Amino acid sequence: MTKKFNPNEIGEYIRSFKGQLLPEPVFNALAETMALPYVELVIFNARTRHQQQVLLTRRGENDPYFPNLWHVPGTLLRSSDVTFRGTDLGAAIKRLLDDELQGLEVEHLTFSGFHFHKVARGVGLSLVLVALAKGKPKVGQYHRVNHLPDDMIQEQEAFIYKAVRDHKPWDHHP
Repeated sequence: MTKKFNPNEIGEYIRSFKGQLLPEPVFNALAETMALPYVELVIFNARTRHQQQVLLTRRGENDPYFPNLWHVPGTLLRSSDVTFRGTDLGAAIKRLLDDELQGLEVEHLTFSGFHFHKVARGVGLSLVLVALAKGKPKVGQYHRVNHLPDDMIQEQEAFIYKAVRDHKPWDHHP
């Protein structure tokens, strides 16, 4: 027998997490029903302008959708990323650089475009930004754009190729 749930109670339960992360099973169930907004950073190595290397990081082994795959560093936009003063993506980008990339500094941050795509856990709308890394990253690994790993989130290759084609941030670096 299937248990019946009260939609109002479910709504109140989800609202009780306002400003916080949802429990993973709840988030994953919701993610499969709607398009999720992401910020994706295509970060190039300024020192290898002729080889065009891009920084990729690995998802965790326990990731339910992308276990141990290489990917463009990115983050889901959260309601807590909007501040009273700003309506830009600064809080989300700072969170991404501080948390996922352990304080990596970037320069020449440029909007590359939107990418609406299907992913393993549903549909994503990615706001893709391009930048140059300042210094050596503490996490991740650089990969040559013309030799990306086979074990990466395939939908993200389009971000990288578009960034190379439309934005050449390494041209700003001597």
